[in-house]
Amino acid sequence: MKKLQTIVIFMIIWVILNENIRPFTLISGIVISIFTLQFTNRLLKMDYSEEFYVPPVAAIVYLFQIIKEIYLAGFDMVKRIFTGNVHPTFIEYESQLSDQMALVLLANSITLTPGTVTVDRYQNHMTILSANPDVEDVRAGTYEGLEKKLDKFEGRNKCS
Repeated sequence: MKKLQTIVIFMIIWVILNENIRPFTLISGIVISIFTLQFTNRLLKMDYSEEFYVPPVAAIVYLFQIIKEIYLAGFDMVKRIFTGNVHPTFIEYESQLSDQMALVLLANSITLTPGTVTVDRYQNHMTILSANPDVEDVRAGTYEGLEKKLDKFEGRNKCS
């Protein structure tokens, strides 16, 4: 069942990237998804669908959360640029997550939000460059909000 869900997700990504839903696109998406999953399983010598499984409901909830954070940070950055209140600051952030995949998603999600870039990550410690000088505001709003959603992704890939 998890393999089927992974193939469907890959196929949806394929359709989005092709920007059409013609029969050829759907069929080629299925074929390429199956090939990609098999290739990845052989390359990594593990079952990708099992190892990196994310519950579909948690993934959808996280998708909406990250889109919300991107828009909020975007509007905040526009306001900061027009008012001249851009003061790049390095923030040291210690995540409560212990799952490797969730930590990588958190680091990448932070980089996706305008005005922030994750410049280093070791285990659950991250160094983030932020255009917002109010460290506690950023930490309490974006990082911890994303982290709460990613907590549902916790699984097998614990930090050691």
